[in-house]
Order: sequence, then structure tokens, then C-alpha cells
Amino acid sequence: MSVLAAKGLVRPRQGRGTVVTRLPPVSHSATAGHDPADQILALGLEPRYEVVVQRAEPPDDIADVLGVEPGQASYLVRRSRLLARPQAGSP
Repeated sequence: MSVLAAKGLVRPRQGRGTVVTRLPPVSHSATAGHDPADQILALGLEPRYEVVVQRAEPPDDIADVLGVEPGQASYLVRRSRLLARPQAGSP
């Protein structure tokens, strides 16, 4: 069972036992030279992205790391990777 869990094929659930996962884990590494979208497509799913941009003032410690003045307005960008089944009839 631990071998299957290590491969991401099953996961233990408190009070429910071990559950088979619906999807294998998708790996991502900025240095691996591959696009996770290729793995998602290979699973028969369609990769989608949701991007939210909003104005924000970073906390002082983050402003220091970013090299901006404390209290200076900046932009916060959040990108989420979503998985969707392709609609019938789509290429």
C-alpha cells in the first residue's frame, strides 16, 4: 500500500480508509524543461488557467525583498491551474 501511496495512486483518509485517487499527480519543475500542460493533456483533460490581478500594498518585509518602498502600491498576481474534461465534440 505504501508503494501505491508513494506513487500518488492512493491516499489514506482519516476515518475512511485508503482511497484510490482519480488522477495521478502532475509534477512541475521550473528547471525540468517540460510543460505540465503536456501531462494534463495526456490524461485526457484540458488545461485551463485562471489569472486574478489586484492592487495591493505588500507587507514591509515583502516590500524590502521586492525592492519597493513600504506602503507603495503594487500588483498581486495569482495564477491557478485548473483541470477540465474537454466538452464533447471539441478537438
